[in-house]
Amino acid sequence: MSSCKELTVVLPCAGDGVRMNLSYPKELFEIFPGVKLIDFSLDHIKYFADRSGVSVKVAVVIKCGKEDVFSYVKSKLSGMIVDSVTFNNKFREWPGSVFSAYERFSENNIVLLPDSFISMGENNRFTDDEGMGIIEHSLNVLERMSVVFGIKSCSEKNILKDLGALRTKGEKIDVFIDKPVDTEGLNGFWCSYGFRREIANDLYKFLIKNVEKERVEIKDQKFFPPGYFNVYEYFDLGTSESVEHFRSNIDPD
Repeated sequence: MSSCKELTVVLPCAGDGVRMNLSYPKELFEIFPGVKLIDFSLDHIKYFADRSGVSVKVAVVIKCGKEDVFSYVKSKLSGMIVDSVTFNNKFREWPGSVFSAYERFSENNIVLLPDSFISMGENNRFTDDEGMGIIEHSLNVLERMSVVFGIKSCSEKNILKDLGALRTKGEKIDVFIDKPVDTEGLNGFWCSYGFRREIANDLYKFLIKNVEKERVEIKDQKFFPPGYFNVYEYFDLGTSESVEHFRSNIDPD
C-alpha cells in the first residue's frame, strides 16, 4: 500500500453527451437496473476508500445544467469530501475539464472517466491478481514517477484510432497519440491516469496539444517517462452503440 495520506479523484463530467442523444446527463443513464453509468467509476473510489486509510477527496467537474450529476455523486460518496467544480472556459476539451479542478488538486491526483467501465481482474472487477486496484496501482507508481496511466493492451487499429493510443516499451510509455491516423507500432490505450500536482500544468498542455492534433513527443516532456499499469478490461460507454455492446458482453451481477 502506498504511503500517500491524501489524494484527489477528479471526475470530468463537463461533456455535453451528444453522442448518447439523451435529454439528461449521460452520467446518470441507467445502464443496468439500479446502476447508472457513473457508478462504475464511483465503485472504484468506494472500494479503495473502504480498505485504505487514505483521505479521499473527489472533484466533480460540471457545466451549467449538470448539477444533478454532482448531487448524485455526493449522495453516493457520503462521508467523503465531494466538491463541485465549474468547467473553466479558459481551458479546452476534456483535458481542460480536468485542469479546471486545479484548485482542488492534492499532491496526488487520479482521473477516472465517468463514461467508462474498467475491470482489474477476470474474477474481481476491483483488483488484479496481486490484489491491487486502480487507485492503489496509481499511487504506487506516483511514488516513483510524476505521471501514471492505467492502460489496456491492444493492437487493433479500429479500436486504437478512436482512443488515446500509446506504445509501451519496458516499464515506460514512449509514444502517446490521441486518436491516431497511423497506429503502426502502437500497442495499447489509456483508461485512467494520475499525476502529481507539480506537473499538472505541463501535463495539461501536452494532452490538449494531442487532442488538437498538434504532434508533440512525450519524450520531450518534463514528466517523461510516465509509468503505467495494466487493466484487465475496458469499455468506453460514450455512445448508444458501445452501451449495447457492453450489455451483451458483461454480466450485470
